[in-house]
Amino acid sequence: MNQETLPPLEFRVLGPVELVVGGTPLAMGRAGARCLLALLALEVNQVVGHDRIQATLWEDEPPPTARTVVHGHVSRLRRVLTEADPGGSVTLITHASGYLLRADPRLVDLHRARALLSAARGEPAARRRELLSEAVKLWRGPVLSDVPSSQVLRDVAPELEELRLVAVEEWIQAELDLGRHGEVVVELQRLVAEQPFRERLVGQLVLALYRSGRRADALGAYQSFRVRLVDELGIDPGPTLQELHRQVLTDELAPDPAAQRPVSPPSALPSVPVQLPPAPAGFTGRNAELAWLNRLVGMADGPRIAVLAGTAGVGKSALALTWAQRAAAEFPDGQLYASLRGFDPEHAPVDPAEVLRHFLVALGVRPESVPAEFDERLALYRSTIAGRRMLVLLDDAHDSDQVRPLLPTSGAFTVVTSRRRLDGLVVTNGARVLPLDTLSMADTVQLINRVAGERHSEHDLAQVRRLAELCGNLPLALRIAAARLAVNPEREVGDLVEELADEHERLAALDVEETDTSVRGAFDLSYRDLPPPHASVFRLLGGHPGRDVSPYLMATMAEVGVAQARRSLRALAAAHLVIEHEVDRFSMHDLMRLYARALFRNETEEKERDSALRGLLDYYLVVADRARRLMRPILDDLRPGLTRPHVRQPTLNDRQQALAFFDAEWANLTSVVVLAEESGQHEAAWQLPTMLNPYLDARFPWEDAVKVNLIGLEAARLLGNRWGEVRIHTALGMIHGRRGLPELSLHHDSTAYRIAEEIGDLASLALLSSNMTQYLYETGRKDEAVESCRRAIELSRRIGNFFVLPIALTNMAEIAIRHRDHEQALVHLREALDIYRDSNNNDRMAIVLGGMGDVSRDLGRLDEAERYYRDAVAAAEAAGSKPQEARMLMEFGEVLVSRGDPSGARVVWQRSLELYEVLRLPELEVLRDRLAQLG
Repeated sequence: MNQETLPPLEFRVLGPVELVVGGTPLAMGRAGARCLLALLALEVNQVVGHDRIQATLWEDEPPPTARTVVHGHVSRLRRVLTEADPGGSVTLITHASGYLLRADPRLVDLHRARALLSAARGEPAARRRELLSEAVKLWRGPVLSDVPSSQVLRDVAPELEELRLVAVEEWIQAELDLGRHGEVVVELQRLVAEQPFRERLVGQLVLALYRSGRRADALGAYQSFRVRLVDELGIDPGPTLQELHRQVLTDELAPDPAAQRPVSPPSALPSVPVQLPPAPAGFTGRNAELAWLNRLVGMADGPRIAVLAGTAGVGKSALALTWAQRAAAEFPDGQLYASLRGFDPEHAPVDPAEVLRHFLVALGVRPESVPAEFDERLALYRSTIAGRRMLVLLDDAHDSDQVRPLLPTSGAFTVVTSRRRLDGLVVTNGARVLPLDTLSMADTVQLINRVAGERHSEHDLAQVRRLAELCGNLPLALRIAAARLAVNPEREVGDLVEELADEHERLAALDVEETDTSVRGAFDLSYRDLPPPHASVFRLLGGHPGRDVSPYLMATMAEVGVAQARRSLRALAAAHLVIEHEVDRFSMHDLMRLYARALFRNETEEKERDSALRGLLDYYLVVADRARRLMRPILDDLRPGLTRPHVRQPTLNDRQQALAFFDAEWANLTSVVVLAEESGQHEAAWQLPTMLNPYLDARFPWEDAVKVNLIGLEAARLLGNRWGEVRIHTALGMIHGRRGLPELSLHHDSTAYRIAEEIGDLASLALLSSNMTQYLYETGRKDEAVESCRRAIELSRRIGNFFVLPIALTNMAEIAIRHRDHEQALVHLREALDIYRDSNNNDRMAIVLGGMGDVSRDLGRLDEAERYYRDAVAAAEAAGSKPQEARMLMEFGEVLVSRGDPSGARVVWQRSLELYEVLRLPELEVLRDRLAQLG
């Protein structure tokens, strides 16, 4: 987006929080709205979670209406954004986990400031002064000064203040580089008074005074700072400032700012090494990572070691070299570089002693003068480099022990790249680690364009994006794929997409002939470096069909303890072979997953593969069975048949923990059902869908639910398991009923009823009689519906089935409502509610309370209706039942409209709409129409 096309909006957080439209700040009203706007703007284009929003707005005590209040703030912001930007380039998007402000980052003053700082790097002094002056002016006072949240101020304000000081220091430096020493003295004196321990500002003041002809004042400024440090902190100034003081004291500093370092004659050994290799051609993206490195360098008292860590092929070296070349001017005393060959297939990792010899020679030590003893060599290196503004770039490190002897003691800045996290450097040396992820889609397309030419994206952008997805947005894979297009101009991107679509051949297609470059080869170096226990776990990961794993699952598959499985998974994460994307949840990059699957197929013994498969199925059968029994009362006595006595299980003690398990594992569970079918494990293929169906009361991923239940139905038929067929048909009837397809529901329910009669399954007959009531009524067969419901009530009472009885009573209440017998409906609903309260079944309580609200509304008792709907919403939220919560909110809004409260209705309907958009249920369009009618 060009500057000319930016919408007339600006989000300001570098001072009081403001939303500026057309140059005019809008009144944001309540403090909560300003706080929410600040959160969204600070993390533009990132989802800000519900929990974080509530914790920020209310600290530790959010009120029961917290979500409703937040929805009100969001609705107001949406209206303002829509009015200010009708084109929709700035939008506030609802996600299941929170909200996302989608906008060009340049519309946020903070991100614009960071971009200006980044743009100034490496520019001539006059241009730097211009850019940095613009950045400094973006601060309008204390940041977030009108945000009441102490959490935001505590977490964010110090970082923004640090950024301001870095911008000011860089601007001052540009002024000094232009020879404007006298002009900045007064400003520097004010800044030092505000920041009395900011060493870089003190150094700039000393330099400005000296070069303004005020040598005594310069020495006095240094002495005042030194006394302040010693008296209050008990330390001396750093070596850089001490050296500046020495040069001022001895008049070694040239007053002329344009004075240049004398050039050594050609015969002299170099004392200012410039060892950086060229930056790779076609480098794309990584703006945030480049800015991160710039910030670290600009922090006078910040960490001096940056570790770029990531999986093979993610572009660590390319990023490090590109940044180093751009930032070389920041290191006038030289740049040292060494490839440590930590993961070289043909060579052992480089000995630190050899690197020290190489560095010392580059620093001007004659080869014959390099000490033979390691300790002496190390001491000479540290003393030679001490106090010098240098960059040390250590590429492809194997571990912390290889890096640690090469770290300067002071002055220099070190960048390390590694496939491992190098946690040891964090603990003992204060390093900062930046884990590198794959590229964004926009950067990916740009990289392909640079390597292969733009004609592919111009003619078929969708296929270029599909190519990026097949490469997993991994830079190495993208460069190889793009190179294949570049060397064969006649080839269309669709042809390469078709080739890479075959998962079994994709890694082979990402090899480069006659070179050692390949994605598979890069992964192989990391895998072969693993200790055997960790390598075994990595191979077994290839036998899991889903997206992520837990230590409990891997312990069961590998037949080891949970602690050992967790250690192995975290070792794999440290080697960037897996990602711990949340605590105890480990996932893989798509191409790494294909690599692990190839190892599972080709390098794992058949016996071990079979054992891992049975462990996988046993784990999900046992834990899903445990979870479903916590979700609701279970009618059946189904227990999974296991092949091993011990399955390592996570802690599941209540419904919320069970729901969290299903939420986290749903995609894995559906993949495992498919795997069971493909591997001929028919028992697991029908049992597992049966164990998943209680989850559908709380969530409704109906496409997956239909798919796995159809697989389960076929598996039950193949086994001749009639009872299994009843369970699966019953589930499919419920699923299609929720989708608004009563005829299809009746087909499955009547089939299940017929089989249940044949095998004498009374509990299923009662449930099916109740289930069919609604669908018979909806298809016009009202007398049959009444008879079916009476049969369900009678049979449930007779066999003491208190799961089906309240469901049937609720259905009978619905029939009474349709016959205008509202008082009788309330009798049935109260009996059902008592049963659910006794069993603490919040999910079903929500349904019954909603029915009571419907009846009360029809009777004109709006106070009672509002109370019932509020209780229904609370019960649904307590149960974690999103479909019920959405419906109850929808009906609650109707009551508010009837009571003359359209603004209240809009708030609750907006929340309901957000849920329906996620659930994709038929009521979605109805609700949109109702919101539109409110205006």
